[in-house]
Amino acid sequence: MKVLFWSAFVLWTAPLSSTAQQLTDLKHKDGMPVGHITFDPALDNPDFTLCGGTIQENYAVSGGYQGGRKRLLQLLEIKPLAKQRAIPIKTGYITVRFVVNCRGEVDRFRVLQIDRIYKPTIFDPAFVAAILTFTKALDDWIPGQYQGSSYDYFQQLTFKINDGQVVDILP
Repeated sequence: MKVLFWSAFVLWTAPLSSTAQQLTDLKHKDGMPVGHITFDPALDNPDFTLCGGTIQENYAVSGGYQGGRKRLLQLLEIKPLAKQRAIPIKTGYITVRFVVNCRGEVDRFRVLQIDRIYKPTIFDPAFVAAILTFTKALDDWIPGQYQGSSYDYFQQLTFKINDGQVVDILP
């Protein structure tokens, strides 16, 4: 009976695994990997330079913020962000995605805003601007390292918002 069950299970799930393998090569409409941040002269600093060809994902290299999440939360306590003033007060997440180059410099900031059920939303623009200003002012980024070489990498900080106030930072 067990052999029959496992045989049926393998036959039933085999098509699912072949479909899942095809999803690993997702590309955006511009041909770049999903999440890639292309230089935009209207938004980005033209003097910000990358060190290599491919920008790595943050999980592929060692890098991050000096002191990690604990330090980010301390900085948030030192310089707290004003509570959102627009009505209605919202709960959700604001993610700032950006590039850290091999010298620890940052640019190419992009913002994604979602509500508590992960649907796109728009928070108070002044509140979002304050979060972006806070993120841009962080200057202790560690260059990405892998096997003794420095790399550019994508980084993101997700600000958890509860009733219009930042309550956590999720790197």
